[in-house]
Amino acid sequence: MPLCRGWPRDAPAGAIAPAAADAAAPALEALGYEYLGEFGIPGRRYLRKGGDERTHQVHIFAASDTANIRRHLAVRDYLRAHPAARDAYAALKRRLAAAHPWDIEAYCDGKDAFVRALEAEALAAAGPLRDGDAVWYTGDT
Repeated sequence: MPLCRGWPRDAPAGAIAPAAADAAAPALEALGYEYLGEFGIPGRRYLRKGGDERTHQVHIFAASDTANIRRHLAVRDYLRAHPAARDAYAALKRRLAAAHPWDIEAYCDGKDAFVRALEAEALAAAGPLRDGDAVWYTGDT
């Protein structure tokens, strides 16, 4: 799969060699992605698109980083399967965005306890990462 063509819109976790993702940054930026590098999680590459609306978010991890891949997929799947949790998280994010429109640190701090609890529930529900889970891979680890 080419790195820049046909990238999934909803790609919460993927496995690509970090160096390959870094090398593709100019091409991804030409497609409208904001390439933010690790952005707070060592080894991750994070991209977003859509400005303030963030219509697209992509988290890239090395294939060997199964803990982060599992965590991201578990939360995604849990929110899809649990509308009450999804709605509570969305409401929290809206409140925090309104309260801290220009302070990303305060916004993230406000989500921290909720996200940690959500991750724990999601990981418990998910079980282990399995072959065939929605992870896509390109290149070396």
